[in-house]
Amino acid sequence: MSLRPLRLLLPLLALALPGCPPQTDDDDAVDDDDAADDDDAADDDDAADDDDGDAPIPVPDPGDDPSPGDWTIDGDHSTPDRAAPMGIFPEGVREPYLQDNNTAAEDSFWVFETSYDGTFGAGIYGASNPIQAFDLHAASDGFFGDVVQPSFEEEGDRGPFKEWPVETGAVYVLHVSLQGGGFF
Repeated sequence: MSLRPLRLLLPLLALALPGCPPQTDDDDAVDDDDAADDDDAADDDDAADDDDGDAPIPVPDPGDDPSPGDWTIDGDHSTPDRAAPMGIFPEGVREPYLQDNNTAAEDSFWVFETSYDGTFGAGIYGASNPIQAFDLHAASDGFFGDVVQPSFEEEGDRGPFKEWPVETGAVYVLHVSLQGGGFF
């Protein structure tokens, strides 16, 4: 058999081969189009999140009943979406009595609405562990929001007391956190 016909074909094959992609194993293959699609999907996910990268946290409806003076809670109210509904806090009451009987959780949350423009006050007395957080958050549009800056703070013999400015019809979430959990 003569190799002459193959010698004529080789230059033609050499011209045609550069247009074909190199062979790769399936494990090594990279589809540039899919990688670009993944990046676009990640950008879309980021756009759906709020500024700090976390989804907004819904809070329960505080309820329409007048708020009790005793805000003793049992059960799991350790996240804003599980905040204990306390109703509508009335004008003229200096502070609710706060107590959480869930000693395993570090955080406790109460959600309430105010019936007046003025200040809302609360104190933590007799905490069994050091207080890590004691703050009030706005809860506009049913979502856990920014911290409201206190207008008054004092550290008494029994524990801290704070007052915050509040507005009629606004919803707020009170947050208390004890290091390692505990009773207050």
